[in-house]
Amino acid sequence: GSIFSSDDIKFAKVLGLEEPFEIEDIKKTYRKIIAQYHPDRVIAMGPEIQEVAEKKAKEINQAYEHLRKSLNLS
Repeated sequence: GSIFSSDDIKFAKVLGLEEPFEIEDIKKTYRKIIAQYHPDRVIAMGPEIQEVAEKKAKEINQAYEHLRKSLNLS
């Protein structure tokens, strides 16, 4: 049995994680992916891209928040 709920797995996929993954992978992967959508990284790409990046970053943060609470990550 997996320690992850179906919600956990769904949110992990938002972070780009595929099963099987370890709890330790979550924070590492989150940091890597959120950096790609950082406002400073997309500022030169114009407002449309910034908007998309912002939305994606919000999804990523929500996913990570869910996993953090669900799995009791420090």
